[in-house]
Amino acid sequence: MMKKALLTAFILLLLSPEVKGQDIYEHILGNASRIVNSPTTSFTQNHIAAFKKVTLIYISDKACAENIPDRNHFLDVQAYCLSEFMTLLYTEVLENQHLNEDTKLQRLNRFTEATEKYPLFHDPDETTTLQFVRSGTELTPFSIDTDWEKALAHVRSHL
Repeated sequence: MMKKALLTAFILLLLSPEVKGQDIYEHILGNASRIVNSPTTSFTQNHIAAFKKVTLIYISDKACAENIPDRNHFLDVQAYCLSEFMTLLYTEVLENQHLNEDTKLQRLNRFTEATEKYPLFHDPDETTTLQFVRSGTELTPFSIDTDWEKALAHVRSHL
């Protein structure tokens, strides 16, 4: 039910004439920045927010460099899907008390696989794109060069 409400709100935002370009992107980036800079957030919240922030800045920089058409819409869609992807990760893997450790690991691997299976820019700079994979973190072992719309659809279809 909540997924449908969020999707409906997202579509209405995109169709609303009062919404300026990149409102969704800016909102999600702003929230991630506030969480990263807040001394009261948990380690998990802070790490996920840091991942979102780095990823959104990367996507924006690459979209600008590659002259992506309708850049504002593109950034809004990618930001929304990244946010939904991370929310799904949090609820379906990290905080799901009903799962045993093997099942959690299998689900996390599905999320990781989705980020590697759907590159957005096909960037050969793996030092940048795989920085979270190589850091050894268990929370966000994901490529930042990801088409978040496709990755989100992938994990939703496999949960």
